[in-house]
Amino acid sequence: MSKTTFKQPDVPDFIQKIFLNQKNFLGTQQNEEAMLTKSVFRNIVSKLNFDLPTPQPAQESVFVQEESKKPDFLIVEKKSTRFQPQHNDSLYWCMFVHANGEALYQTKIHLKTNMTNLLMSEKKQMSDFFNKNDNKILKNTNQKITLTTAVELKSDLMTKPYMMNYSALISCCLYFKCPIYAVNEKTKTYILFQPNDYVSDNENIAEDPNAVVLYSEKGRISLETDAEEKKKMITTLIEGNKYFKLEQYDKPLLAISNYKTEDLQNIYSILFDECPKMKKPEYYDKIVERCSVHILEKLI
Repeated sequence: MSKTTFKQPDVPDFIQKIFLNQKNFLGTQQNEEAMLTKSVFRNIVSKLNFDLPTPQPAQESVFVQEESKKPDFLIVEKKSTRFQPQHNDSLYWCMFVHANGEALYQTKIHLKTNMTNLLMSEKKQMSDFFNKNDNKILKNTNQKITLTTAVELKSDLMTKPYMMNYSALISCCLYFKCPIYAVNEKTKTYILFQPNDYVSDNENIAEDPNAVVLYSEKGRISLETDAEEKKKMITTLIEGNKYFKLEQYDKPLLAISNYKTEDLQNIYSILFDECPKMKKPEYYDKIVERCSVHILEKLI
């Protein structure tokens, strides 16, 4: 079999000696010349027709801090001005804070006062106040109740563990001598409890410092503590175009005969933000159903 000859590629002689015939190259070169030194390497590269990069003097690194980008706007979480009791019977604790200040309430907690005992002691004072007066005193509010209901309200102060419904605000408005607005922001309704002989300290009712604004949410009551926020809310309630005032704590509307269709349409638009075309009884039923969510709410 004939021996196949291999033709070496057309490459520079010194590369052939290094890579293709290394033994001969080492044999014909001195040891230093056989080493791939810098000079040898540069000589190789110069014959390959491209330039080595010119060494650059070392430069001192300079750190440039990028200017921090500030947001176009800053969202600041608004701190709530409403007092939210930590304990059950949220309705009474809100009235307690209205009369005594939140600082006293928080101090009692810090001192590890038995809050249940304090609650019963405070409510006993209310009970004693009404027991010293004729039952008719409980009828002296804008809420119409019978003498039987008045007796029940007095009894509830010491027999019920909590003030569990809005009828308790009849007792509160008389005992604390103030108007009380009970607002439900979800149903867009409110109830006003006020002594019949109450006279505001201000000509502008919304600026009355004795007025109380309570909010209900899922049975929990909170108290507005900021004077400006309270003024805004009372003003809105009085204007009557965003919240509907319930006639009674146990009866949201008068009989249907007391309203024109246009009246019910206006009420409906406040409660539902719209007013589809319906018959008068349909408006009435929908309004009663909506308002009942507020007055039937169980408080804790």
